[in-house]
Amino acid sequence: MAGVAAQNSLLSEAADWLIRLRYETPTAKEQARFEQWRSQSPAHEAAWHKAEAMLGVFAQVPAEVCQQTLNAVQRPDRRKSLAWLGGLLVAAPAGWLAWRELS
Repeated sequence: MAGVAAQNSLLSEAADWLIRLRYETPTAKEQARFEQWRSQSPAHEAAWHKAEAMLGVFAQVPAEVCQQTLNAVQRPDRRKSLAWLGGLLVAAPAGWLAWRELS
């Protein structure tokens, strides 16, 4: 089960990077830190690819649904909304991994 926790941690980190790089303007220093994070191990690279793939899945959701979801968040603070969406990005693969480990 420790493997699942490690994978979940990497997926969470990948989701954080994805949000920062996609929805904020990263500095050169932040971009370099991301590249360093990504090149740490094959597991880091795999987590990054999973995060990108999940973003592709979310991109298929109609814009109206996304807007309604963002509006439903209690505080319309952009950073918190993005963090919430990042949590969704991690929850789906994490649930799948946990289910696979328990099966």
